[in-house]
Amino acid sequence: MTILKFIQRSLVLGVVAACPAVSFAQQDKIFTPGQDKPTQGTIEDESLTEIAIKTGGGAKTSVQLSQNPRVEYGSGNSPFAKAIENMSKGDFPAAQAILEPLKPEREIFVPRRLYLLGRCLEGMGKFKDAEDKYNELVSKYDKNYYTKLSIRSLVDVQIKNKNFAAAVATADKGGQIAQNVKNNGLALEFRFIKGTVLEAQDKLTEAESEYRAVAGAPDGGRYAKLGECGIARIAAKSGDAEKVKAIVDPIIKGKDEVLLAAAYAAMGEALLNRGVKEIQTGGAEKIREAAIENFLRVIVQFPPPSNESQDDLERAYFGYIRACKRISEVEKKKEDVDFWKAQVAVHARDLKERFPSSRYIKLVEELSR
Repeated sequence: MTILKFIQRSLVLGVVAACPAVSFAQQDKIFTPGQDKPTQGTIEDESLTEIAIKTGGGAKTSVQLSQNPRVEYGSGNSPFAKAIENMSKGDFPAAQAILEPLKPEREIFVPRRLYLLGRCLEGMGKFKDAEDKYNELVSKYDKNYYTKLSIRSLVDVQIKNKNFAAAVATADKGGQIAQNVKNNGLALEFRFIKGTVLEAQDKLTEAESEYRAVAGAPDGGRYAKLGECGIARIAAKSGDAEKVKAIVDPIIKGKDEVLLAAAYAAMGEALLNRGVKEIQTGGAEKIREAAIENFLRVIVQFPPPSNESQDDLERAYFGYIRACKRISEVEKKKEDVDFWKAQVAVHARDLKERFPSSRYIKLVEELSR
């Protein structure tokens, strides 16, 4: 199978069918890594530490957030699931149209609705309105699961607005909330987020210091691994592929899709930067490896769940577009040049549709010319 056919087949196989819509009345499902079957029932509480659910037999149980669960709200016609489905496709106006008129019948639905509305507004580039939703949630529900997600999203908005001082303050506020509830794992999460703010400012030494503190924390769980991926990303900027590989290889052997996305995105960046430096001495093969084996793998195989940070998916799109552009410049056959140019155009369009407020859009537009 040729490279071109392999990529085309991968892209086709990567198309995921739309999930069925769901309803309030039907059972929620909580999927936990390592368990064969989800926990099913009615979710009764979503706190900073756990999700409480009443199962079909009336028994009550809880799933710790440290287990990195994934929640599916109902099955059938639930407005939350329909909104999340639209958001995962980048159709934020459709999701907003579902959520805006919604009158939640239970208090548990209020922070969930506020957060998802904030995500919709952010996705449409309405940053001030998104900030208002996130801040309203944080002020009223400071011990809710969606408070954590709102703080993280608020940091993302502030980074896009280049309001880095506010983003650092927001991450620190999250750290204070974590201390108040004595949740070390949550404190590590917000420290990692602070590292991403510093990285976005190119304060790489300070960012790496935060990542190392997170990576070295005992019982750091997923965020210790994400801290390692942050260290790998910084090494990738210089094209140090060997160092990045040593860091991410153990992570790639796992099954956590959030970690896999972060690891492959970092490896792709290292190979791309190394390949560009060595373009006259075989570097093109490293760029192809970055594109096909790493960036495209994130896009097709390991896109993060919609309730997780999309940073690494966004990075993978940008990295794939840059790699395809470089390959198109060194290919000899017109068929191959045209293919890689088409990949640039297709994925530039997809990036803009999925991340309409992405900080990479202007750079991608330049690459598409």
